[in-house]
Amino acid sequence: MRIKIVFLLLLSWAVISVPAYAGLSATLDSYQTSLDRPVRLTLVSDQQKAMDKLDLSPLEKDFKIIGQSSSSQISMRNGTVSTEAQLFLDLLPRREGELTVPALSAGGEQTTPLVLKVSAVSTATNLPQQNGQAPGLLVETLWENPGKAYVQSQLNLIVRIYHQGNLLEAALDEPRPMDTLVKRIGDDLQGASSKGGIQYQTIERHYALFPQKSGTLTIPPIAMQARVPASSRQNNQRFGYDPFSRGSQITLSSKPLLKEILPPADSFTGHTWLPSDRVTLSRSGLPEAPIKRGDAINMQIDLSALGLSGTQLPEVQIPGSDTRFKLYPDQPSYADKSPDGQIIEGTRSQTFVIIASEAGTLKIPKIEVAWWDRQNDRQQTASLSAAAIEVIAPEPGAQKPINEAIDTNKGPSLPDIENPASATSTEGPTGVNSAWKWISLASLSGWLLSMAYLFYYRNSQRKKTVASPVKQQSADLRPLLKQIKTAASGNNAQETWQALQDYARVRWSDLPPQTPEDWGRLLEHAEAGNVIAVLDTHLFRNQQGANWKGDDTCNVLLPSLVPGTTRMKKPARRVIPKMYPAKEGVG
Repeated sequence: MRIKIVFLLLLSWAVISVPAYAGLSATLDSYQTSLDRPVRLTLVSDQQKAMDKLDLSPLEKDFKIIGQSSSSQISMRNGTVSTEAQLFLDLLPRREGELTVPALSAGGEQTTPLVLKVSAVSTATNLPQQNGQAPGLLVETLWENPGKAYVQSQLNLIVRIYHQGNLLEAALDEPRPMDTLVKRIGDDLQGASSKGGIQYQTIERHYALFPQKSGTLTIPPIAMQARVPASSRQNNQRFGYDPFSRGSQITLSSKPLLKEILPPADSFTGHTWLPSDRVTLSRSGLPEAPIKRGDAINMQIDLSALGLSGTQLPEVQIPGSDTRFKLYPDQPSYADKSPDGQIIEGTRSQTFVIIASEAGTLKIPKIEVAWWDRQNDRQQTASLSAAAIEVIAPEPGAQKPINEAIDTNKGPSLPDIENPASATSTEGPTGVNSAWKWISLASLSGWLLSMAYLFYYRNSQRKKTVASPVKQQSADLRPLLKQIKTAASGNNAQETWQALQDYARVRWSDLPPQTPEDWGRLLEHAEAGNVIAVLDTHLFRNQQGANWKGDDTCNVLLPSLVPGTTRMKKPARRVIPKMYPAKEGVG
């Protein structure tokens, strides 16, 4: 009897304790570290709203959060959209000893406490001794351009690995600074360098960083996991290196790197803040020869900036356009390249369709774009000179009636050109006009009969055609709308932008919107497009570094987003009856 009671108590305890940790989990990438090495805490939840309500204040007692990022995975199965939200926190210990990562709670769910052992500040990790020497393994970060750094301008970050000996495996984390766009440039570079009087082999990785806010930019420590050959003592090998050993696993990281980011210059008077090394405007597609009234011209304007990404460049405005032509802008395209492998040159290409409505000289005004020269620390202007296109009226179509005279001896003859009066003379029922009237009437009758037969034939074939119904597949967009609302309510611009992109990819899978104008057009709501434009300006063209508020997203944009969509699959192949069906009882 006692055994049964104990078994029931254990079973009830297991049933009660399991659900508390089912929806929210926490793990560390390492459970041993030092004061100068951060650890990564990964939080996973199957509900985005639980992750948004997560209280991180218990971590502040023993840890400093030096990096934070998030991601979400979206999957659709049987028409239902499910998400998995992940939050990554880089934690730097505040003291030595055995620290506890406390339980974090959100929405009635709670994580399991984790224990972390922290030692004193570590030195460079040493590889196994070779020939009596102790070569080291070191990771460091440094700025390639240590000068002034303005908000939104490119910064070059170098992550360099110093090593001696062989590396069996190596994995390097990506830099994750907050409020910064990060792009990797080129491939890894291998070389050699001396540090502390010791010669090392080096591996360099280059990144382009575009900070989106002014103030102090912090590059969190970048962790590296490597596997190195184990020594004879570690392998317990008396006769040297064991080729079947997997080696020793080590983890080390760089020190935090800081940079002061300046706000836009007070003396800048341009429309959009553009800190760059060089900005150019180019134009193509304008004809050199005169065009006719009503002809269409495709004029392309390319805006390029050295030290900026293409998505950061603004739309080129054509001021005071001539009223004698109509201008229709097309969708812009963006491109990034690195001519020297260090600085990114972004390009925004915009095509305008021009249709001249009047004859004369069509004038395209001068185009100017103000930008900030970060090398000389002054404002510059890129410009395109005014252009002119000659527009001529189309040639009038002089179609004169041709009167032919029928002569039994000479046959048909053309009218007398020198005597136009003779071309207007009429003849009797047996003349030319009467003959051509009958020929025209016969041709018209034949054409009408042909059209009537064609209509009858198509209508009969349509009735015989059997088409299978079009299949539909619906998708529930409500979880994505909740993500948008949660991120906007928390005034998180980056998360709101990501949630909107996820929504657009699911709802408009064939051609998702690329610009705020696309959003306004697809939603048939101009104010919704303006909300997207404000968010785009804050993330990529913010001049003052002001905080973004998500009120308009919740009150204006969300009501125009539908909670569901229907995707139309291609109809099945139509079955057309055979032209000569087999007769029953034959054969």
